[in-house]
Amino acid sequence: MPNIRVQNNKNKNKANLENIGSFLISQRIRYEEQQQIDLDALYLTLHIGTHNINGLAGDNAKLYGILSWMQENQVDILALNETNLDQKNGFFKMPNSFKEQFHIYWSSKQHDKQKGSGVALICSRKWNKHYQGHKFHSPYLLSAYFLFRNVLFCIWIVYAAPQNKTILHDTLEQLKREMCDDTIKKKSNNIVHILMGDFNLISNGHIDRTPPQHISRPKFFNDLETLGLIDSYRKLNREVPGNTYHREGVSTRIDQIWISENHSNNLMNFSITPSTYITHSDHDIVTLTMDTSVLIRNNRKNTVYDKLPNGNAHTRVLYDCDDIETEKWDKFQLNIKDQLNSLDQEILEDKVSLTEYSQEDIDRYWDILNGIIVSAADSELPRKVIRLHNTFLRYNKKKSRTERHTNNLLKLLHNFHYGNQQMIATADAKSRWARKIAKYNQDYVTSTEDYNKCNIAMHDMFSDNWFDTLKTKVNCRLRVDYKKYKATEMKSIKDKIDKRVEITQKDQTTWLSSILDRNTHNNIVIDKVIVNEEPGGSTKRLATEPGEVKEAVDNDFASMFRKRNTLQNTLTPIWQQIYEPAGKFKEVMESTIEEITMEEWNNTIKDLNKKSTAGLSGINYKIILQLPEELVHFLVKFGNLTLQTGLVPMAWKTSIILPIPKPTNFEYNILNTRPIALLDCFRKTFTKIITNRDTIVAAYPENVQTN
Repeated sequence: MPNIRVQNNKNKNKANLENIGSFLISQRIRYEEQQQIDLDALYLTLHIGTHNINGLAGDNAKLYGILSWMQENQVDILALNETNLDQKNGFFKMPNSFKEQFHIYWSSKQHDKQKGSGVALICSRKWNKHYQGHKFHSPYLLSAYFLFRNVLFCIWIVYAAPQNKTILHDTLEQLKREMCDDTIKKKSNNIVHILMGDFNLISNGHIDRTPPQHISRPKFFNDLETLGLIDSYRKLNREVPGNTYHREGVSTRIDQIWISENHSNNLMNFSITPSTYITHSDHDIVTLTMDTSVLIRNNRKNTVYDKLPNGNAHTRVLYDCDDIETEKWDKFQLNIKDQLNSLDQEILEDKVSLTEYSQEDIDRYWDILNGIIVSAADSELPRKVIRLHNTFLRYNKKKSRTERHTNNLLKLLHNFHYGNQQMIATADAKSRWARKIAKYNQDYVTSTEDYNKCNIAMHDMFSDNWFDTLKTKVNCRLRVDYKKYKATEMKSIKDKIDKRVEITQKDQTTWLSSILDRNTHNNIVIDKVIVNEEPGGSTKRLATEPGEVKEAVDNDFASMFRKRNTLQNTLTPIWQQIYEPAGKFKEVMESTIEEITMEEWNNTIKDLNKKSTAGLSGINYKIILQLPEELVHFLVKFGNLTLQTGLVPMAWKTSIILPIPKPTNFEYNILNTRPIALLDCFRKTFTKIITNRDTIVAAYPENVQTN
């Protein structure tokens, strides 16, 4: 990544430069010039896990081993079950060598029990910066909260001791209570609940237990799904066994991680690590990796939107031909005629033999013809250019001019009071800011009251008194901007209500789809995709690296649009005889490759579907219908040349593939899409002419062989 400096950071638990590059490419953003990256401020993934450690009271090596493993594997948050320690005793268990890197939150323990109680949460220093609080619900249940700019992570750790049958019921009640708590909802509109620990229950006795055993599914798991949680392991591995507890010849998957279903598409990988040489427990360590690069807006700090690439490969042109007046079509036709008259040479060269025409000749001829039509359409017809790269979510909504000016003033204040005062240290700083402030003072000229409150004085700039006054003026600007924002928001709400009422009255189909929550107009953004962990394997993971995503999508689409593999040599003799060319009807079939006439062209385009979507050039059937006769003559001549030579332009072999969503959710699985290929309309027109001829030939019984 050019022009990016990375701070020297000794913390090993950090994102690497490859992950940063993948994040920047997928979001179409880049860091500002010479911007220094603080790796501790990037939260591209959440590596979270749970482990039943089978007691910490009598073995100091266990905690040291699990902390060393977390440091080596860059685990951000880990839940410990059955610690048999309370907060007081746990504090002295923390090894000194890890006190700067991790922080542990302990629950209480059951005082009348020596073992079988107590949970804890180990948090890395990086994630602990966003620690917002935690609650001790019981010796078996603890919840911790991590608050970011636009998202709140609620981490729940539960240990369902076999002797206590009410723990899971109490956990459900606490979950229900907090999911409905207005205090929690006010902290963030985007809340991610993660429930993990030792449940001492399995969901499916056939795939969650070895040897398999028929077991009715506990109601607890149905209740979790009702609350909107999903089993993260089963999300990534539908039928693959993943047992985590091993004892006396029986293995079960009782250590689980459940996550909010609306964020389950961000799951990247689930791993199960044996703990034999780490904590000597009979429970494995289970960890989940979640993609948080888009979820946490803090990652976008000090970034700007990257310049999108230009050219036909990255754009798609749409021409609006529905309500065009006759006058515009006349100008369009006149433009084409003028271009034809201005040509210095013939568009299509006549050569002695058809074998003298090459692929380069065909491509050149078509580029000239297509260029004339596109140039006239761009000049005379209403058009819209769609950037194929511009489909990603834009979280930083475009601010108004006054809001941008207020933000610049806030940066100036912050730089003066808390920064290095670099913004006012340069020689031309005062004159430059004087011009800016004169411009900013024009933001509220339409309102005399607001103008008097927000007008910033120009004299005695950069003095302490001037900055004190500026602080007051900026506060006034913030209040005025907020009032304008709320007024705009209320107007937007009113407009949407009016539009909703109008749809209810005039478009019942759209209205029914809306109230039934049918996602009929969802756009699919393929910036990540589910792939196999190993070729041919059944374990899945979420790929986010742009190169890997492109390769996976290319392979899937290539298999969907592949040519049919018809090997006649592998057929049985009887089928080879059936498919053997009979040598009949040659004279009749020759009529299908005769020269195309103007009359045949005109009759064909009249019958084509005018609503069909155009290909990469944007030229649709409505435009083809309006082409002047002078150009159609060259098009027909070009079509005859392709028939005689067997060569077609490479542009006709290029199409746009659009993934259409199926009724099922996309979930970053390419198989949940219906890809369609948008072909060039001229190619489809000439193809239609040939198929019409074939239909006419096959319509006569004497031309069809019967067995």
